[in-house]
Amino acid sequence: MNAISATTANAIWSASSTTSMYEIQYAVTGSGNWINAGLVAAPQTTYLINGLQPNTSYQVRVRGCVT
Repeated sequence: MNAISATTANAIWSASSTTSMYEIQYAVTGSGNWINAGLVAAPQTTYLINGLQPNTSYQVRVRGCVT
């Protein structure tokens, strides 16, 4: 993560040569309630997550998908 503000965070990950799409999800740390942030096509490896709450810790996960 970089470029973190009060309500946004930029997720960054490493590319996979076998992936055609990436699914980005986030959750309040420890909640287990994952929210779909979006989908991006490879080779993009960044995604700006919007709508976060100030002073809240989040977890982010990225899943590679093959279409």
